[in-house]
Amino acid sequence: MKIYVSLVLLVVALCFVGCSTIPNSKQSSVLGTNTPARWHTVFVPAKTNHPPIHWYNKINPVWWAGNVDEPIAPSWYEPSNSWRTVKWHFRNPFHNFNYYVIGVADKDTYRSGRYPRSLGNPNGGVNFAVTRRKFLFLPFLDIKIGSFETYFGWREKGNPGGAFRISSKKEPEKKTPPTSTPAQ
Repeated sequence: MKIYVSLVLLVVALCFVGCSTIPNSKQSSVLGTNTPARWHTVFVPAKTNHPPIHWYNKINPVWWAGNVDEPIAPSWYEPSNSWRTVKWHFRNPFHNFNYYVIGVADKDTYRSGRYPRSLGNPNGGVNFAVTRRKFLFLPFLDIKIGSFETYFGWREKGNPGGAFRISSKKEPEKKTPPTSTPAQ
């Protein structure tokens, strides 16, 4: 029981970690106001750009390994490679499984959070969101601190995922204006 209570308190605390009473200039430019983002819910319509997905597809393990959204490689993907279609299928295996078997991309859902339409908080910090489909609640947690980012849960498109990234921030190159010599 103590573990359950501790876990609930941790989730509640994480919801408020990125909050601030005075928004910074970056935050106000993203939101268009001087108030921090508030918790709200948005409707996420089902994907419609694919053939119908039936219940018998969802129980077929062979179908799980496919990609119903893009069954052939797009023209931009390695156009000069003769194995491009085979490589395309190995690039994203189990797309159907992630989006339509354990994901909810083919269903109308509601997503609630401070930034429900994006993967993370555009200002850095914590983004906690919940995708709801009828009685099913699917959590998502993203944490960005400096060059560190990690997320886990059901993303904004309805598919589950996770990442752990540490990136090196590169300084933008400073371009010096060309020096001109005085005409003689």
